[in-house]
Amino acid sequence: MALIDNMIAYWKMDETSGTRVDSHTNGLDLTDNNTVGSEAGVIGNAGYYQSGNSEYLSHAGDALLRPSPTFTLQMWVRLDSASNTYRVFAHNQGFFVSFGRRGTGTIELYNTNDSVGAYTGNVTGTGYQHVVVVYDGNGATDADKVKIYRNGTSQSLTFDAAFASSIAYGGVLNIGRWNVFGGYFDGGCDEVGYWSDAKSSSDVTSLYNGGAGLAYPFTGGATIFPTTQLLLGAGG
Repeated sequence: MALIDNMIAYWKMDETSGTRVDSHTNGLDLTDNNTVGSEAGVIGNAGYYQSGNSEYLSHAGDALLRPSPTFTLQMWVRLDSASNTYRVFAHNQGFFVSFGRRGTGTIELYNTNDSVGAYTGNVTGTGYQHVVVVYDGNGATDADKVKIYRNGTSQSLTFDAAFASSIAYGGVLNIGRWNVFGGYFDGGCDEVGYWSDAKSSSDVTSLYNGGAGLAYPFTGGATIFPTTQLLLGAGG
């Protein structure tokens, strides 16, 4: 299966300001709120967020942004401080992906549908880090339902309690903010990809691409097929 299959949206974050365009075909562009800035990212530019200015990107409620019972989210993230709490990707008061809420350097998927989270141990680091969150509501156990990868490696997770077979979704998708109560982000965010399926560990390896990243439409690096792996030409 090709990496582009089941894609919902892909935001390269290459714009220096204003609307961040969805590079995929669904046209799910992100509105700029309070002037999200720009910095050098992993591939091209990245969005640069300052919580003191209440900067974030958003898209109004759309059924395409609420996949069920599976999804995959990719982000390259740079934290200004690993000791702070940041909710970087959030469906308003539905689920969110948080950094630092459970301790310095932790990464968390929190699902308000059943008020539980799955989170990593302390994984502090400097510079941009590749984070992939995979949710599969069909999984038999919590470990089957939730996987979090950092820099291509699956992390050991702690679970508050049992996850439901579906994810809660709020009305608005935010990057850089939780909801109307704040929870803003300080740092950089690049190459945000969102899929309606649960990507495999081999897919994550391809997206990480040895630390170089692999941008939409994923024409470089490795494309995974059911039984073989075909290496294509450089680029991406």
